[in-house]
Amino acid sequence: MRRVLGLLLCGSLLASVLRAQPPARPEQPGEPKGGNPQKIKPREVHPRELQTKGWKVSLTSSPVKPAKITSAGELAKLVPEKEIQARLLKEVDFKQEYLLVFAWSGSGEDNLSMKVEKGKDGDEAVFSYKRGVTLDLRRHLHIFAIPKGMASRIAT
Repeated sequence: MRRVLGLLLCGSLLASVLRAQPPARPEQPGEPKGGNPQKIKPREVHPRELQTKGWKVSLTSSPVKPAKITSAGELAKLVPEKEIQARLLKEVDFKQEYLLVFAWSGSGEDNLSMKVEKGKDGDEAVFSYKRGVTLDLRRHLHIFAIPKGMASRIAT
C-alpha cells in the first residue's frame, strides 16, 4: 500500500513540474536553431600575448622597437611564412586590433613582459624589456594583439 501511494505521489509531482515549464518559444528567422533568445555579443578584445612556441620567422625587429602590423596585407609582407600567417589570421581580427611583433636575438635570459596601465587617454599597454646576462645567443619571438584604440609604449 505504501508503494502504491509513493508512486502516485511521485507521478503527481512530476506532472505538476512538467506543467509549470514555460512553453517553447517559436524560432525566429535568422536565429540559430534551438531558439536561443540571447543575443550574440561581439567578441571583446583585450591586449594579449599570442602563443609562438616553436615558430621561426624571418622578421627581425628589436625588444625596444617592435614591428606594428595593422592589416592582413602588412602581415603577408612582414611575415612570409604561410603557416604562421594562417595561424595569426585565425586569432586576430584586424578590424578590432593590431599586432606588435618583437623578434630579436639575444641572451637566453632576455625577458619581455606586458602589463596594462592607466594612461592620460585611457588604458595603455606597457612593455618592459630586461636584458639577460648569459652569453648564449637565442632567437626570441613575442607577438601581442592590442585593441586598436589602445596606445602602447616601451617602459624605460
